[in-house]
Amino acid sequence: MSTAISPLNGGRIISGGPGDDTHLVSDLSDQVIEAPGGGTDTVETWLSGYTLPDNVESLRLTGTSWSSGTGNALNNAITGNAQPNILDGGAGDDVLMGGGSPHEAGHVIPRGDTFIIRAGEGSDTILGFHPGDDGGDLISLPGFDYRSLAGLLATATEVDGAVVFRLSETQALTVRGEIALRAADFTARDFDLTASLTGTPRLETDAQGRTVAVLTGRAEIYAPTPDDQYTLVYIKDAAGTKLGEATTDANGIWHFTTAPLAEGTHAFTATSVEAKRSPDDGLMHFFEVSTSSPLAVTVPAGPAEEEVPPPAPTLLLDAASDTGVAGNNITADTTPILHGTAATGSTVTLYGTDGVTVLGTATAQNGAWSITAAELAGGAHNLVAVASLGDLRSDPSASLALVINLPRAAEDFPTPGFDRDFYLVRNADVAAAGMDALEHYQQFGWREGRDPNALFDVTYYLDQNPDVAASGLDPLQHYMEFGWQEGRDPSLSFSTGLYLAENPEAAGGNPLLHYLTIGQAQDSPTAGATPHATAPQGPLMDAAFYFARNPDVAAAGMDPQAHFDQFGWREGRDPNAWFDLDYYLANNADVAAAGVNPVQHYLEFGWTEHRDPSAAFSGDAYLAANADVAAAGVNPLAHYLQFGIGENRDLGLG
Repeated sequence: MSTAISPLNGGRIISGGPGDDTHLVSDLSDQVIEAPGGGTDTVETWLSGYTLPDNVESLRLTGTSWSSGTGNALNNAITGNAQPNILDGGAGDDVLMGGGSPHEAGHVIPRGDTFIIRAGEGSDTILGFHPGDDGGDLISLPGFDYRSLAGLLATATEVDGAVVFRLSETQALTVRGEIALRAADFTARDFDLTASLTGTPRLETDAQGRTVAVLTGRAEIYAPTPDDQYTLVYIKDAAGTKLGEATTDANGIWHFTTAPLAEGTHAFTATSVEAKRSPDDGLMHFFEVSTSSPLAVTVPAGPAEEEVPPPAPTLLLDAASDTGVAGNNITADTTPILHGTAATGSTVTLYGTDGVTVLGTATAQNGAWSITAAELAGGAHNLVAVASLGDLRSDPSASLALVINLPRAAEDFPTPGFDRDFYLVRNADVAAAGMDALEHYQQFGWREGRDPNALFDVTYYLDQNPDVAASGLDPLQHYMEFGWQEGRDPSLSFSTGLYLAENPEAAGGNPLLHYLTIGQAQDSPTAGATPHATAPQGPLMDAAFYFARNPDVAAAGMDPQAHFDQFGWREGRDPNAWFDLDYYLANNADVAAAGVNPVQHYLEFGWTEHRDPSAAFSGDAYLAANADVAAAGVNPLAHYLQFGIGENRDLGLG
């Protein structure tokens, strides 16, 4: 229980004890004080805009109106009320449960719950998500640089009714609905890709000699649907006054020039806006979703200094030369078109990798420039651009890492799928010994786990295909002769089925061989594979969660349960979102001292001894809230993972 003290100056001080406390907060001036390790603590509040204090694990929003809540640095469980909520887990690996139904009254664009997933804050799980144009729920992704639904879905995998988005190398998002979800269930309206301002606003002089600011940023690519639904950007000043609006180009870049500015400091923000035409009144309706952090610029008093160099230009690969997958800076065009922004009237010079070779020049007009580069050789290039006004030169632009893909020669592949050059570069000992690359691979290399090309992972293939491993066959030979026809994937980086689906011209042939010899040069789209469990999984093993949280296990293709039993529990790797190994061992010193597998202990003894697997799940509370489960005498967490989530069972936390 908790104790509340009301000071004379207003606001209560609410202190928790060593056990599991539930604090009822009714005023934002209330202070909840909990010590580290002081049980599993919960705040219940009807207040909107509440942020969990330190050392409190759970937040439940009550009340009957729109509400918002934010977590702290712990692994939080945040539950919304029955109205639309805005939930932000904060740092840590959080579980967010909206609970709100789609809010459609008076809104052309339905809006239910909004889940804020910030870059760098942890791998979160969303429960009860309603996808689709009419679903109403929204996932906002501030800090990530996705500019289209296609780019986001390229990171998605489907496992056990959930869709897992690999947002970055260290951050994943697991989304579950009230029924099993597929990646195809999601539409552009399910995500707020957020608008941003990039770089410092650039000051220019208009035709009347007045100072204006040129703003540049990134946002969701402008792509109107047949029913006039699209995303645009509102530009606002520090007071929130709308200055105008902008839409992006095909690369997700937008530009905006302000009205004349007085001397002094001016701050600007970019707001992501959803627009849709109402079928009832025929009018456009606009919904402001999220707003960027402000960027400021100072207009100096008096005329601009003549000796100030122009700002560094921006440098991008033009969409006309971006063959294959958009936005990855890989092209088959040996004379690509480069473009960007620069001070109007400045001369932009494009330099090659050595920083000396000039690939082209152009004069910036209306703040933009474009250059068709001199012919480039195949391979990697690092290009920069410099703007100059008279004798004044800008700093170099940010380097553009550009790859020119050219068709590979047949002699590079002495047998199908074996890349000789790759093998010798990756295995310096073989090259130094002067051995034939293919002969070494066939006699020794694959048995030593050496890969034959950049997209075939020997370890992954054998781990994901125990029958091949048992046969003693060369894994590359097996894939080339049988595996691709059986739908087997050569590595985590390459999906056999998705490549054939995305590239119909490769139909009927080996997809990996097509990519290595033809598709790579054409920048044909590829997609990562989805690893699968290769043996029966324990009742508390969530394979999708384990792969998402442990990319090294996914890359190796190792069975999740086998990895957990051999290594995972000793390394502190959690088997699912609801079992926290650190929590279980910290709260059960006898189990820690015994040195036993904590999951196995919980399955055999812990749950009957009223021990909880994590701060987010109480076995006793779950059984109390679900009498049929209690009567069946089954493990509460195992039941919740196998049935309870899909049945939207009450966790019993209040």
